[in-house]
Amino acid sequence: MICSSPPGSPGARSTQNGTLEILDRLFKALNASDISYCQWKSNFALERVLSGEKDDVDLLVDRRSLSQVITILLGLGYKPAIVKSEPQPPNVFHYYGFDQQIDHLVHLHLYGAVYTGESFINSHLLPFDVMLLASGRTIDGVKVPSKAAELVCFTLKVFVKYGSLLDLIYLLRETHEIEAEARWLLADNDLSEALRLVEKYCPVIEEQLFVKCVSTLSAPTSLVKRLRVAWQVRRRLKIYSRYSRLQRLSAYIRLFWGHGRRRLAGNKKSKLLHSGGAIVAFVGPEASGKSTLVWECSHWLGSVFTVKTVHAGKPPASWLTAPAKHLLPLLRHFLPHFRTTRLESRAFPANAT
Repeated sequence: MICSSPPGSPGARSTQNGTLEILDRLFKALNASDISYCQWKSNFALERVLSGEKDDVDLLVDRRSLSQVITILLGLGYKPAIVKSEPQPPNVFHYYGFDQQIDHLVHLHLYGAVYTGESFINSHLLPFDVMLLASGRTIDGVKVPSKAAELVCFTLKVFVKYGSLLDLIYLLRETHEIEAEARWLLADNDLSEALRLVEKYCPVIEEQLFVKCVSTLSAPTSLVKRLRVAWQVRRRLKIYSRYSRLQRLSAYIRLFWGHGRRRLAGNKKSKLLHSGGAIVAFVGPEASGKSTLVWECSHWLGSVFTVKTVHAGKPPASWLTAPAKHLLPLLRHFLPHFRTTRLESRAFPANAT
């Protein structure tokens, strides 16, 4: 099980500003250690992130401080996880903490570099880590980038996603949310600072193209126009792509292959605890609710991790064992001498009396 603190301890409560205690303790430790970090994504919904309503916390850290941050996470009870059979970039880590007060798993996505773009394969390594970390401001004790810096990263990231069919399906469902976030990032922002940052950190994107990106993203626009702009952005960001065309195809093949294997095995998720996980046994008399407990536990943990359930008693028949189960009565009738009780009585006649 994933535990951030012993049951009944104060480590699972929310603070007065609504931040989960497990996250509040983390950010206080990072601030006290003077570590260069920021929550670099989705600060439009920062309140939901800190309260646990939105599961992922995306933490960008100066690579030189990664080992120190990992030490802090482990000390606070976070558990490292690995992603099985999916393409994973270096300097990206997954940690989970458990809020016992509300039975909530907190996913901390730890980055040592800005891997972004296509969601399923993190297709691009963008040169924005220094920009995001240097422009930091503090909200509710959490360091976040300036709106201008986040606007640059958000805008280019979204248009890279428009070039992926899988991401496009998601983007079409979330169009209104994306437009709302773009407008929020533009509020109190005359775009001049964002343009300065683009010129400094990503000069392959011309000023005119970036302005077109922002205007296209922040207002209702036809899909064709957005796809056209996305094509221009992806062409210019090609030098930051982690994959050639063949490598990208290979990454998606591995992704689908791993997904197919998990589905066949009955697992929806691909994450495993780095320690290998644990065996949780439910033991009790007949009709005591063991099956319900197993289902509830596997359903809860299976929403995040790879989980396998095993019936250690007399399991129900499956398609593989059903034929043998139905043949047993016939075998007992026609071959009674091979029943285990008969064999034992022959081998140990004294015990039979």
